[in-house]
Amino acid sequence: MLIDLCEWSRRVLGWCVFFNDFDGAILIRSTLLSMGAVVAEPIAWVKPKTMSPPRGSNILPEKGTEFVICARHKKMSTWHTHLPGSYSGPASVQPKDIGITGAKPISLMRAIVRDYSRPGDLVVDPFCGSGTTALACAMEGRRCVTSEMDRAHYEIARKRLTRGYQPSMV
Repeated sequence: MLIDLCEWSRRVLGWCVFFNDFDGAILIRSTLLSMGAVVAEPIAWVKPKTMSPPRGSNILPEKGTEFVICARHKKMSTWHTHLPGSYSGPASVQPKDIGITGAKPISLMRAIVRDYSRPGDLVVDPFCGSGTTALACAMEGRRCVTSEMDRAHYEIARKRLTRGYQPSMV
């Protein structure tokens, strides 16, 4: 599946953004590099303590970081913004009714959508989950195509996106 995603990334006109843990980030990065992509160093998303599940009786530190791998295959002219080297998680993750492991905070996804796409761009999220990326795209003026194979997650995303959002008045 990793090779399929990386191969699919060759068709993208702009950035590809992957989330993973430390081991997965290294695997994704090395695979993309071997395919000739331009790949940034892993970008840390530092999560608030409340987002990390207990790690059992192994007495290990909490998993407080995920990594964002950003890559592109196509030559791009100058980019419109300085891209950050890390993101910090907000104090609040998502509404309590979402209940999906791995759900991302809307403020994080809005920042990534703003940083790695331009207004009107098409964003593709092949693992839609609770629909956070699609909602962030709507809020930031991007188009979005998603897919989700888990029927329960699909229903959560559908209901969430049907509710819409209140645009900022300022």
